[in-house]
Amino acid sequence: MINICLVVCGLIDRRKKKRLLFNVKDSSLFDKGDICLYEEVARMPPFARKCLLLIGAHGVRRRTLKSRLIELDPDRFGTIKPHTSRPLRDSDELNTYYYMNRNEMEDEIEAGGFLEHGIYDEHLYGIKFDSVRRVIQSGKMCVLDIEPMALKLICNKEFMPYVVFIKAPNMDHLRYIQYNNDKQKASKMKTKSNMSNNSSLNLSTKDLEQIVLESDALERDYHTYFDLTLVAEDIDKTFEQLVRAVEALSAEPQWVNVQWFS
Repeated sequence: MINICLVVCGLIDRRKKKRLLFNVKDSSLFDKGDICLYEEVARMPPFARKCLLLIGAHGVRRRTLKSRLIELDPDRFGTIKPHTSRPLRDSDELNTYYYMNRNEMEDEIEAGGFLEHGIYDEHLYGIKFDSVRRVIQSGKMCVLDIEPMALKLICNKEFMPYVVFIKAPNMDHLRYIQYNNDKQKASKMKTKSNMSNNSSLNLSTKDLEQIVLESDALERDYHTYFDLTLVAEDIDKTFEQLVRAVEALSAEPQWVNVQWFS
């Protein structure tokens, strides 16, 4: 068994930064050497994909794109509600999670019922395949911002996903984005910006460098799964490009895995 420590986008309340420990029962499933380097594809007539997967480094605002898509057309786009073994709290918002017994959740994880799962504060969190199926059965495209290790579990005939890699821009552009964000925050607070503080700037630079490094690693290791790459230089432009790409799926021929239609 291997342990991979990473943030799980969408599993935890967005207002709290939490880190989850992923437990992968079969390490060979997620071995880089097991990633498909070639698959036979065929040009198919336009058709709607069942899932839209947003893949990217933490910090490129995938969840923002997911939320905006659903807000744009909630009758067309939907997403899942995660499961957790954590007890219901008085402060929990309605419909935040599905709550499960710990033993039942562990049994379903062991049986392969979860697309991805993790542990935080001794409680399990995860996304069930059945949750994805329910969204698809409702007639909606299921939008997910999952971790890349789960791609090989969902890129198949049943789920027919369209995989979009949200790539981090270069360091100069990230610094420019961070500078503008800090100015906006300072303006809203109606206080002077503290951006001249060197220690704060150095810490931000380290965080930005990590985003670029993680993005480069994801592109190198998982590019064979990507249908489209969008550089997250401007969230509004990236969103417009994403909407156009999804619209094109129902209007233009696509190159897809031949096994999807065998």
